Amino acid sequence: LHYPLRRQRQMCIETDVPPATPVKRVMEQYLSMRQPGQKILVYCSVGVRSSRYAQQLKGAGIENIYNLQGSIFAWANQGFPVQRQGKTVQKVHGYDAEWEKYLLPQYRSPLDE
Repeated sequence: LHYPLRRQRQMCIETDVPPATPVKRVMEQYLSMRQPGQKILVYCSVGVRSSRYAQQLKGAGIENIYNLQGSIFAWANQGFPVQRQGKTVQKVHGYDAEWEKYLLPQYRSPLDE
């Protein structure tokens, strides 16, 4: 169920989902557009919430669901690219001072962005 970071070198993560968007609504939209057999990779900031949600989806009988090991912060800390507003960037927003400490300084977007 976990998708290891070491396999990610050719991927780019999309970060345009607004933070306040309920994950259930986002997943319902993606599941309705999903092709048979297509993989779905879920992630959050550090992996706790996405791991739970991946388990829920798998428990609901949805196949090919993976949780990004370490989630978006671990992805960014490895220097892997992310997409924001259609552009490839190297920095991720840490949400607040408590959460941004999990991002290496060179991969943090300013909190006022």
